[in-house]
Amino acid sequence: MTTNASSPDGGGVPSFVDWLTDHGDAALVDLLHRLRVLHPGGRDIIGAVADPHALRHLRAVDLALLHAAVEAGGHEAPVTGADVTAALTTLLDDTGCTRRPDPADLRDAAGVLARWALLYGPGFRLDGPTAEAAGGGWDDVVLAVPAHVARLLDPTTDHLWRRVDVHRCPVPTAELPALVADLPTRQRRLLDTLHASGGIGRSSSLGDPDSPLSGLLRLGVLDRVDDETARLSGRVSAVVGGTLVSEPGGDLRPPRPADPDPRRDAASVAAAVETLRRLVDLLTDLGRSPLSPLAAGGVGPRELTKVARRLDVTVDDVAEDVALCRHAGFIACDHPTPAPVDDHGGPYWAVTARGAEFLDAPLDLRWAMLLRGWTTSPHAPWLADRRGARLLQPELDDAAVAGLRRLVPDLLATAPADTPAATVWRLRPAQAAVTRPGDLDAVLAEADRLGLPGAAAAAVAATDDVGELAAALRKILPPPVTTLIIQADHTILAPGPLTPEAETWLRRIADRESSGMASVWRVTPESLARAVRAGDTAADIEGFLSSYTREIPQALRYMITDAARAAATATVGTASSYIVGPDAATVDGVVSTAATVSPGLPLRRLAPTVLVSPLQVSAVVEALESAGVRLTLEDGGARVTTGPAPSRVPDPPSPVPDGRAEAAAAVEAFRRARAAAPVDGDLRTVREPREVMAALREAYVAGHRVRLAYVDATGTATRDWVSVVTMTPSSIVAVSETGGGSLSVQPHRIASVQVPVPPA
Repeated sequence: MTTNASSPDGGGVPSFVDWLTDHGDAALVDLLHRLRVLHPGGRDIIGAVADPHALRHLRAVDLALLHAAVEAGGHEAPVTGADVTAALTTLLDDTGCTRRPDPADLRDAAGVLARWALLYGPGFRLDGPTAEAAGGGWDDVVLAVPAHVARLLDPTTDHLWRRVDVHRCPVPTAELPALVADLPTRQRRLLDTLHASGGIGRSSSLGDPDSPLSGLLRLGVLDRVDDETARLSGRVSAVVGGTLVSEPGGDLRPPRPADPDPRRDAASVAAAVETLRRLVDLLTDLGRSPLSPLAAGGVGPRELTKVARRLDVTVDDVAEDVALCRHAGFIACDHPTPAPVDDHGGPYWAVTARGAEFLDAPLDLRWAMLLRGWTTSPHAPWLADRRGARLLQPELDDAAVAGLRRLVPDLLATAPADTPAATVWRLRPAQAAVTRPGDLDAVLAEADRLGLPGAAAAAVAATDDVGELAAALRKILPPPVTTLIIQADHTILAPGPLTPEAETWLRRIADRESSGMASVWRVTPESLARAVRAGDTAADIEGFLSSYTREIPQALRYMITDAARAAATATVGTASSYIVGPDAATVDGVVSTAATVSPGLPLRRLAPTVLVSPLQVSAVVEALESAGVRLTLEDGGARVTTGPAPSRVPDPPSPVPDGRAEAAAAVEAFRRARAAAPVDGDLRTVREPREVMAALREAYVAGHRVRLAYVDATGTATRDWVSVVTMTPSSIVAVSETGGGSLSVQPHRIASVQVPVPPA
């Protein structure tokens, strides 16, 4: 184990563990929270930072700098920026890359790597801006790489996207599929075999110019690793695997923000407003009529067709909107409360508490809730035919799609490259390596419907907090209208977005004739009768209209009064409690519901439309509302809403737990292990495998140090004082107390463990 104890000229560069220890708890907790790779117990901060997960967050320029730092020997001893630049130049020349980062880009990338604990040195911090190291420009910066990073960038890695030479094949992208397809059968089978086995092949015939492998090397389809090892080129591997293909040589310049475009922003806002309007329509409908799932859990075309007929839209539109609601957690499959009127006893796809919150939220918060939920969803409806599954079935979930959705806001906030695929490779090589072109097209189409292209993308990329996102989107959206225009033909014009209250009222008293940024609603005797039957009085309706308009036309007032007089809403009085229904059928429904759900409720029918009860109003209201009869108390009485209460199901569990408590525990354990006193006194040596594992487990739990004797991967016998940070049956991860680096040892390589003898 090499100790990074000094800079190239002998100056002080701390060990990696000392560098971590020098940070505050908040910075370490934030690092672990971002990594999301804590093991049960939450102790092992070194195990977390040694996990390759961090590399998945890096841009192409960040990975290139890390690769170059390892090539320069930064994992063995500190190196300078000039050393790294020289190593990177060699790598880029070998790969054929012409689109290269400049020194300022490399300095920024070094700061990104330090934030993920993949690089350290004087001036580099987990919680600070781009490092400003002592000594002036980039060439004089001194840095080091944690020892564990080198193995992550080995030439034989299964994850070639980590390396600069993933882009080495010089064949133009447009010609590459045909080149692979036209290979002789034997060579094509060889490519498939290599791809399925990780991309690495070994053969003594590599030097034979007539061998199939040599022919593939000449074409650029294979890369030579050494005299007997060849590797499937990263770009060819993408063609064989059906994922995004990078451009020859790659583009390692950092992405730049997209230029502002007011016209694009306006179009995106209009698309978002229309999508949000459709989702409100759908969720309102599903509150009354939840979807019955198939036996496998998805939703079939029959249920979608029913919704399409009720909403007067196409089945495809319903499927798209149902999928968006599922992405955002606005619907879930469970047993709703109250049950639907035509309940069959099973679970339903129904509106969640989050969906109900969405319905009551202002436009900016609706948009923020939808976007934030969408970016975490793994559901891929477009895979239904390929996987033989139905919409909403869990078989359509794909972790790679969730990662792509998380990336899309950054993608759309970035100045476009030659193709979207090229931009994905610049932004997140790890994601590009697992993304199919069809997935990218489908997710970008969803993003268009959500209004993401433009300013909204930058807002989503800047924060994970829904409240902060809503505040940012509020600046993009036009303000909600405060005035409605009532026209002579009894139509109401809303010249802009509506508040939730105004939208709810207009849905009750009118029928929408057109929608968009502005909307038109028509008031008819039938729409007013519907509102009155739902419990609204003439005074309520006129009060709403008066708050949004200077004057209500006299003809509209007459229409409202006539509708209220004709409907005769039901009321509940307090004289031994009575219920009056608008018609016998309504009262029949109340009696039937009460007898089924609340058989103990005493109700007596005095007339076809009149019921009385000896119970107080509160008891009657509680019993009937629990049965799904909607009542609104008013002035000591109550009004009956004849429709059933909306069905609701609990929110689905969050796909990403917070994990900050576990991260804090990990940091505390790390501090405790670092502060442990050196071992004094006698030592006990154990060699039997079971005793070795027991001793290591005891050291792990107690947080004390042990002296480990083991054989490393090169066959060298090593003895070192270590602190154990995590254990599994196949691996022990520890921190060297002499060198400060992390090490991973397989149990069968351990010769002995020396542990302190407890005092007598």
